[in-house]
Amino acid sequence: AIATVKARGICYVHTPFYELDHVPGSEKDMEAFTNIGDGEIDIRNIGGFQMERNHNNFDAYEHVEEKCISNSDCPSVFVCVSVRRCMEVATHDLEVLYPMLPVFRERYHRTPKPEINFEEGAVHVAVHVRRGDVDDDRYVRDDVHLLIIENIRKEQTQKGTKVKFHIFSQGDPNAFKVYTEGNLDTELHIHSNTNEHGSAVEGAVGDLNWTFHAMVKADILVVTRSALSYVAAWLSVGKIYQIPHEKYPSLKEWKVVGPAESPDTD
Repeated sequence: AIATVKARGICYVHTPFYELDHVPGSEKDMEAFTNIGDGEIDIRNIGGFQMERNHNNFDAYEHVEEKCISNSDCPSVFVCVSVRRCMEVATHDLEVLYPMLPVFRERYHRTPKPEINFEEGAVHVAVHVRRGDVDDDRYVRDDVHLLIIENIRKEQTQKGTKVKFHIFSQGDPNAFKVYTEGNLDTELHIHSNTNEHGSAVEGAVGDLNWTFHAMVKADILVVTRSALSYVAAWLSVGKIYQIPHEKYPSLKEWKVVGPAESPDTD
């Protein structure tokens, strides 16, 4: 959304995280960690706007957004309070994103990040296997991920390069043995964000931050149908492989791999 409105000469007003699904109560920590709104006008510093707590409220300030996107005579202020609405706007025209990517990366690295102790001398591949809250539309079978992993393994082996795979997901570690059994080059990273009451568990934010930053820092990132690895790919300067989905359009330098829109397509 920042890139979209700036490309149109509109003044952007930043809305900090105010309600997060996976790590509720950690909004301030996540805002400081990503730092994407650094240097922008903060909605809390201007009058006339109230922050809606329902992130699914697509009607919140929709009239402001639509005027600014479609009308050159629109008001000078763009306010986006719905994360999902902002994602729709941001991915509508990716060409406007490219000039802002270096800016977003610089802002992201401006604040402290967890140390990622990747083994030196190896190519590190982060693979996001979305489980947990994944719906049928965005579910990707294990065999699809495994085929992508094997192709990357062969490619790096042919180059004479040592490769290490890092599988990031949620759930029972036993459910991921298909990735690790017999593969000494593969490490599993599983974390849980919330307890049975929906509250963030101790260390959840740290786990999420480490996971996200590891994806950003990886030499190769395999992006699945998820905003987590998708946004990490924006901030990455590594090679990106993406399992496609209409909600997450590919940047031109990314390599599209795996199934098309249908999760049942090979």
